[in-house]
Amino acid sequence: MSSIAGGERVNNRVVVAGYVVIRITMVIQWLRAAKQDPDRRSACLAYATAITVAQVGWIAVAIANNSKRVTFVLIAVMIAIELTGPLLAEKRMGGTPWHAHHIVERNGLLTYGWRPPEFRRRCVCWW
Repeated sequence: MSSIAGGERVNNRVVVAGYVVIRITMVIQWLRAAKQDPDRRSACLAYATAITVAQVGWIAVAIANNSKRVTFVLIAVMIAIELTGPLLAEKRMGGTPWHAHHIVERNGLLTYGWRPPEFRRRCVCWW
């Protein structure tokens, strides 16, 4: 992201390319869930569609050679699209089940994972 400080244009292509890999697997997982859970198929397909639309938008933002101001406006639009997808899927399409233990576990792993290795070695006895 050094292009923000040094130039007129924002070059976020590497970041977007990384997210393309992640998003493709997310879409595949939502499509698999839609196939295996007919009761929640519409919510799963809404998630898959929202992720696909958002990713196409992010790719367009990355490819477009706009000024910083235009790029940041487009990023704000993309964030709105990102937040609208789950809202529609959960509120209008019946939602998806959630498991409280799974959420606690994921957040715990996220918190544990960002700490430096020295800190993790000292704290491993607590977990």
